[in-house]
Amino acid sequence: MTYSADTTTATGVERSVHAAVWQGSAIPGDTKANLQTVSRAVRAAADQGVELVLFPELFLSGYDNTAEELGALALHQSSEELQEVCRLARDTGTCIALPYAERDSRGALFNACALFDASGRLALNYRKVNLWGPWEQATFARGTPEHLRGAPLALRSGLTVRCGVIICYDVEFPEPARCLARQGVELLLVPTALGAGDVEAVTPFKVLVCEVTWRVAAQVLVRGVTWRVAAQVLPTRALENHLFVLYANLEGAARCVAEQNVPSFCGRSCLLAPDGEEILRGGGHIGGGLLSAVLRLSAYAASVKRNPYLADCDARLADGHYSTVYPPPSPPSNPSALPAPAHSALPAGPDVAESERTRVAAAFLTGLHGRDFPYGALHEAQRLRLYLPEEADRRLSTAGRLPVAFLVHGGFWKSKWGSENTQSASLVPDFLCRGFAVALVEYRRREMPGGGWPGTEQDVMDALGFLRELEVRGEPLDLERVVVIGHSAGGQLALVTCGRAWASPDGRAAQGDCASSSPAHAVRPCLCVAIAATPDMMQAHEAGLSDEGDAVERYMGCLPDSATNREKYAAASAQQYLPLRGPTLLVSGTEDTDVPPALLADFHALALRAAAEAARGERGPGDPLPPPVELLSVLGADHYQLVTAGSRAWRHVARRTTQMLQEHCGWLLAPQPADYSVTRERGFLPERDPPLSILEPSSDGGVANIPPSSSTTAHPESHLPVLSAVEADCFARWEACVARLPGLLCIGQQVRAYLAKELPNIEAGAPGALRPWQLCLLANEGLAERAFAVLAFLTHGWVWGEEPIVSRLPRKLAVPLAAVADIVGRPPILTYFSFNAANWQRVDMARGVELGNTQRALNFLGGRDEEWFSAVHVAIEAQAGEALLAVVRLQRILAADGPPAAATPEEGATPARTVAALQEGAMQLVRNELRIVGGSLAAMTATLRRMKEHCDPYIYYMRVRLFMSGWTHEALPHGMEYERVPSCARDAGKDMPQIAEHHWRRERYFGETGAQSSVLPALDAALGIAMSEDDLSPYLKAMRDYMPPHHAEFMRAIEHGPSVRKLLLSVVAREVYQSAVAVQTVAAYNECIDGLTLFRGIHFELAYAFVRKFDERKDDEIRGTGGTPFMPYLKKHRVNTADMKLVYSEEPSRQASIDADAQ
Repeated sequence: MTYSADTTTATGVERSVHAAVWQGSAIPGDTKANLQTVSRAVRAAADQGVELVLFPELFLSGYDNTAEELGALALHQSSEELQEVCRLARDTGTCIALPYAERDSRGALFNACALFDASGRLALNYRKVNLWGPWEQATFARGTPEHLRGAPLALRSGLTVRCGVIICYDVEFPEPARCLARQGVELLLVPTALGAGDVEAVTPFKVLVCEVTWRVAAQVLVRGVTWRVAAQVLPTRALENHLFVLYANLEGAARCVAEQNVPSFCGRSCLLAPDGEEILRGGGHIGGGLLSAVLRLSAYAASVKRNPYLADCDARLADGHYSTVYPPPSPPSNPSALPAPAHSALPAGPDVAESERTRVAAAFLTGLHGRDFPYGALHEAQRLRLYLPEEADRRLSTAGRLPVAFLVHGGFWKSKWGSENTQSASLVPDFLCRGFAVALVEYRRREMPGGGWPGTEQDVMDALGFLRELEVRGEPLDLERVVVIGHSAGGQLALVTCGRAWASPDGRAAQGDCASSSPAHAVRPCLCVAIAATPDMMQAHEAGLSDEGDAVERYMGCLPDSATNREKYAAASAQQYLPLRGPTLLVSGTEDTDVPPALLADFHALALRAAAEAARGERGPGDPLPPPVELLSVLGADHYQLVTAGSRAWRHVARRTTQMLQEHCGWLLAPQPADYSVTRERGFLPERDPPLSILEPSSDGGVANIPPSSSTTAHPESHLPVLSAVEADCFARWEACVARLPGLLCIGQQVRAYLAKELPNIEAGAPGALRPWQLCLLANEGLAERAFAVLAFLTHGWVWGEEPIVSRLPRKLAVPLAAVADIVGRPPILTYFSFNAANWQRVDMARGVELGNTQRALNFLGGRDEEWFSAVHVAIEAQAGEALLAVVRLQRILAADGPPAAATPEEGATPARTVAALQEGAMQLVRNELRIVGGSLAAMTATLRRMKEHCDPYIYYMRVRLFMSGWTHEALPHGMEYERVPSCARDAGKDMPQIAEHHWRRERYFGETGAQSSVLPALDAALGIAMSEDDLSPYLKAMRDYMPPHHAEFMRAIEHGPSVRKLLLSVVAREVYQSAVAVQTVAAYNECIDGLTLFRGIHFELAYAFVRKFDERKDDEIRGTGGTPFMPYLKKHRVNTADMKLVYSEEPSRQASIDADAQ
């Protein structure tokens, strides 16, 4: 039976969710039968268009079981039963919230609820925090506060809503619901097993009948008329937190209670609105069925405005209003008198967050096969665990030997932190997937025999040297390609170890107390990556590292209170090895509160100064430049995100590491597409559909590479910060303004007056003191791009939307636009990616991103011409995905078996092997990938030809083009001034009134242009097409700054990867045997050149039809939206591209001269 309602209002709000709760009885102990009920209910709901279904508490096992029965019925997250629910969600496109009894890896039992999104992804796994009564408290482990987290839930419609789950008794406390509401949760899901009756309904005699009777009846006995929870408490939670509440309860008699004819579950499931009103309420008995309603998510703004509970509460908390009358609870005077819980949800320890971190880190190694090799007498503390990649992942193999990632863990040198329970363990599967062998180092820490300085340092040095022993034993290790990576304290050890290894040919340190026992043939790393490191021990001591503030002195075994002790601190510091003799990457996070970023910044400055001095004093005319020491500061990253595989911060580190291996270590290395957000289906487009509101959580979701059992667990210190009500209101007002923008622009007046009135003032923090709203956007790339696009559209509407054109952006736009620009890594102006590539939504969610199935999310004037213009670009970007992935595969083929061991950076990234050395089968693969590139180009060209179908050139020129202009436009001779945005770094972080007007930022940024698309430059780089140097070259190079940084880095990685053009030059020069496959490969390459030439030719024709035709000036006087004389350069690019075809010749030098001219 189904009951439904529709909350449609006259407001015309579009964001809605068709949600349902299921009320009925579960069969105790029969998981299979209950699963069948779930399947029937979900399929019936899907047929009715329902997008989300919630079931009652412990529905999968049945609530009324004994503790022993529940223990036997409990499931792991990766169990087949939950996998079946996952498939059901995916097959029906329905989100499912299913409560069950969960058994974790340590055997603890939880009252849990799994929430699957429409794709079958486990979006959230909640564990009940507030356990009801002695029975639940004795049976279940308590969920930690970390489980009170909302999660983005992707619906079948493409909408993403933020959901939170609490279970039964949780809702009777104000705090859990308020906690979720302050995280931006919109839907609160509450499965329950609420009993029926009142005090007179159950006597003490009946309470003693059996355990199950006691449990159900005790609820009634203690809580009186229990239905008041459903009738009174729930509406209060909805109203005071502005939440939609879905409440699913069991109905009917419970086992053991039925004999006394006592109804044990009261039903009364409901769906409630944020104003506390009932949308739909079930009775005490509906016979098993769905209660469904269409929830209009934004239809209750008036209620929220009228009763601003969250905003007022945040304001009072912020000003400390309750700090004296509502202090945190004091510990009990006699802790030993408290009963011990039956289970511990986390390992025992003083710090719950640390214990949770241990569990999450260890999960990364689950299922991996590593072998332990002791390198010292204390085997458990002096061992190296070696992991080798699967055969399919060994693409970096050189003559059967693998590069080595030598991982040194952190943990402030404490004994409780080892190689398997620190966050850097997440990098093991990541490096294995990249094709590295991984050496996970364990060393003696302080409190261990011989641990602390200098023993710990010597252990890591010995472990590095032990790789040579493993090579002798036959392990497939290439010791010319060893990358040392260390985090935190491990970063300090990595720096010192590499400094010692580089200091002399045999790896013996020139200074320090640890130089005596280095191996005779020590390993010399090719790259050191020191993440959140502490290079200067004296500076680290002054910083008071670790919770206790004494990590350094405990490691050193002394305070720096004497000359002798200060010498020890100096001997343990990395400064003694300056200038560093090998490439080094220093990595810090701007929001790292464990290790101040200034420690690495200061060391970097010292390293650069030492290298410069060494170069001046020692370097001869033909000597190589000193090895680079680079500093990567990741905006918004904390201490642990930097080494959490799959995180935004780690992708930054991985990309820069790839760059240094290619450019400074001479590696033939193809980029890893996932590091650069490049996919086969969408190319450079966002992997997930862009969110349609800044307040709408996208489904960017969890951290990659976490095993299934931990797929919903993020690092405990890496949760999204909570937006204040004021900040959330700012987001909402930005969205409201941009929604009004097309109408205002059509009127052509009062644009600035309206925006000046409606836009909020919002403060932005400098790195190291970022505001919660900035951190929220940093944690979610989709929302950051949406915020940037919204602000950029408002900015261009402000500048170009009415006469006269203005050259100053007001603070309300300038400050947030500049701050979000820093987050997305682009200039604070509208760019191609925001105008096209991240500004769309699919019409039919069952179809892909293709021409005719996308519409713009944001517009200026709007209309068919603007829509089609953008739709063509979006479709071309998606079609390029096949070519981009083919390019990566092609470079992997060319890099197979890698460069010779003696390769140096000066030799460049030219493949060391000729065609003669390339196996015939590999050449066929190269040919096939080039054909894929050619096919993708043909599809892109066919789409470009359709531009005029629905985009009229005159309409484009008159209505669309102006808003794309930048600050180099002739109407802005002095560029654009950003009010209250500091012009230099030293002013960043100051209070705005302290920044004088003459210090405000003034820029001449280029406007939005197709030259900011990453597609053609990436394909040029892959095919070795170098444009000749001309006046446009600096402009094209500058365009990379207007692309998403990871896309520009992808192009750079392709440029420095293996070159197919240089490989094929030996074919056309007839230096090798002309096999049929080689000839076909050259032909496939030339087809790609023809495809690019044709694409550029059509682009030239469209530029004439859409712009040049309407301008009477000369070609070199007409400026495009990017601010350049585009017609001459477009023509020249087309000619240059055509000249890059490979031509067979009896004169081997001819093609080389063509390439030289192009360079």
